[in-house]
Amino acid sequence: MDILFLKLIIIIFLLSTIQSIVGVGLLIIGTPILLAYNFDFFKILQILLPCSLMVNFYHLFFKNKKRVPISFKKIFLIYCLPFVPLGLILIYSLKDLINFKILIGFLILIILFFKKIYKVRKITKIKKKFILVFIGLFHGLTNLGGTLLSLFLLINNNNIKIKKEIDYGYLCLAGIQYLFLIFFLNGEFEIKNIILIMTSFVSCLISNKINKYINQNKYSGLLDTMIFISAIIAIASNFK
Repeated sequence: MDILFLKLIIIIFLLSTIQSIVGVGLLIIGTPILLAYNFDFFKILQILLPCSLMVNFYHLFFKNKKRVPISFKKIFLIYCLPFVPLGLILIYSLKDLINFKILIGFLILIILFFKKIYKVRKITKIKKKFILVFIGLFHGLTNLGGTLLSLFLLINNNNIKIKKEIDYGYLCLAGIQYLFLIFFLNGEFEIKNIILIMTSFVSCLISNKINKYINQNKYSGLLDTMIFISAIIAIASNFK
């Protein structure tokens, strides 16, 4: 086993644990970190998406027994999901013109800034549809739409706990993104990916044991700091 793959296992384990506890981590932290390691953006998708699918599948079907509201499923599947492949096709066609380290790094910083300044307010039905379209397109373009989806759900539900909806949304976003990548954009599923997926599964089992001892709100600031540092690392690595 080479050193880089061992580092990858450790990164996946830590980020899967974080995502299991606080809801995000694998994609928004993993993407810039792997860019800093000089992984190709689409290679990163092939590594992170199956692991994210494992974490969200575990939480959706084995941990959280609450049902996802039909109203959310309907609006999400109609207005958000179809635009993920569109964003993926667009970014794939422009891949040779884009510096992904700079793009992803700065977009993460913008997301963090928006997260700090957002205020809970009433969102009309028309605005909801436009926001979901944007989230789908943005996720296909950047792999970072999950964080925006979390913000949207928190605002739309007045900060009421909506973990089930977030898990469902993440699962669908990553699922259609990964399937489209594999079947239409020459993606590959490597045997090593099975080890990484199982690593994510083990992290879910462990985090499930320690989750009850952790105050998620207390660690949200620490998570934002980690996300910020990962973005800076990705940007800085471009100038080595």
